[in-house]
Amino acid sequence: MLKGYGAEILDVLLRLGEWELQSISREANKCAFLIARSVTKEQRLQSYVAQGEPEWLRRCLDEDRARRSMAYGGKTVRLSDVE
Repeated sequence: MLKGYGAEILDVLLRLGEWELQSISREANKCAFLIARSVTKEQRLQSYVAQGEPEWLRRCLDEDRARRSMAYGGKTVRLSDVE
């Protein structure tokens, strides 16, 4: 059922008391998926903050920002505004 550090993470979550798990499609969370994939497949272990983001990540974030803007009538929307 759980891979990698799943059991350890679950143990910590259970000690937190109240928590919630939400599932988001890969397409809706594309940038996070691509970051995780680059860490595992490309062994990119240094922080993107320390090294600077690669061009593909900049494009992904720009596309995500544009998608959210279109979804909210062209307005700039912070994630905290829609939660």
